[in-house]
Parts: sequence; structure tokens; C-alpha cells
Amino acid sequence: MTQPPNESEVQRNKWSHLNQFERKYLKQVIQAYDQIMLEINDIDEVLLRHEVLESELVINQGINQLDAHQLAQAQYPWSVLINQR
Repeated sequence: MTQPPNESEVQRNKWSHLNQFERKYLKQVIQAYDQIMLEINDIDEVLLRHEVLESELVINQGINQLDAHQLAQAQYPWSVLINQR
């Protein structure tokens, strides 16, 4: 039975799809992304899900932005969570 990869293996292989030049020139971007992902919290995730849903509703379903925002807010109420901090 194979063991699941440990965290260092995951970090090392996460960018393996990039070639050597992409890794070299995107090194700062990769490091910034990894740092952000370490710092993400529940409110950040709710905000991202809210924005993805809102964009999906506007772009793919043709809903106007205000209505899409209200629908996304009903499902992912990030502003309520921020005000509770």
C-alpha cells in the first residue's frame, strides 16, 4: 500500500508542471503565492467563493451584477463575517 505524499513532497511537486525557465522567471510569483496560501483564512475563502459565484452568474448566466452580488451574498456572506470580527 502506498503512503500519501508528505507536505514537503507536495510543495516540491506542486510546480513540477512548469519548465525550468518558467520556474526561474516565476520564482518570486511562486513564492508570493505560496506565502498567501499559508496565510489564507476562512473569511478569505468565503470571499473568493463569493466572487467566483458572482462572476459565474454575470458572465455565464447573464445576470446583472447587482442581482448576482445579492445571490452570491446570500450563499457566501463574506461582508457579514468581516463585520463579526
